[in-house]
Amino acid sequence: MAKYISEFPRGTIITGGPLGNLYLLLKYHPTVQLETVFVQGGFAGANCVPLENQLPKFKHMYTCPTFNFSAHIPGANALLSSQQIFKKHLISKDVCHGVAWDQTFHSLAVHFKGNSSEIWKLLIAAMGSYKQKKSEGKMLHDPLAACTAIDPSIIQFCEVTVNRENGKWGSKPKEGTNTWISIGANKTKFYSVFLEVEQDKIVEFLNKKARVS
Repeated sequence: MAKYISEFPRGTIITGGPLGNLYLLLKYHPTVQLETVFVQGGFAGANCVPLENQLPKFKHMYTCPTFNFSAHIPGANALLSSQQIFKKHLISKDVCHGVAWDQTFHSLAVHFKGNSSEIWKLLIAAMGSYKQKKSEGKMLHDPLAACTAIDPSIIQFCEVTVNRENGKWGSKPKEGTNTWISIGANKTKFYSVFLEVEQDKIVEFLNKKARVS
């Protein structure tokens, strides 16, 4: 990562797991400056997420365990306290769990990408088999973080301070922290970026599908 940043000083770092690598970067390269990072992790909670955006399983919850932060607590603490990172974007658990490769996304993938490449054909076949076992589909945590790095308007963010209580993580609105956590997602924009399809075409397809059903 240090080599990448030296070559691309305005580059973006995306993390999709425990924060060990980011911890080592910040610890052993104290002069490195990061303009922005997109981190899949954290929990926004009811302090931040509007009631209409709260998923049923997280409704009225203020803190929750999150694997990517708890699996490397020194890395999470280093991220949150670092002065080397100008702007931190956290793609939180309680938003990620609302974005999945479900039947809606599967229909979009088949329609727009079914004949586009061998990789997409493989993905569609694999996720079709997965959905036969788990009808709710597969949550798209890391793709959501990656797509948000491409188009930050996918996510509605709130500037916060992050807290940890009894092994659980939460957030509270606070200005001036340069730490922003997700409190909502625009699925249409996400579909558009992930599938590389114009939003109008996504909306047209979904509307047509709704009328048929």
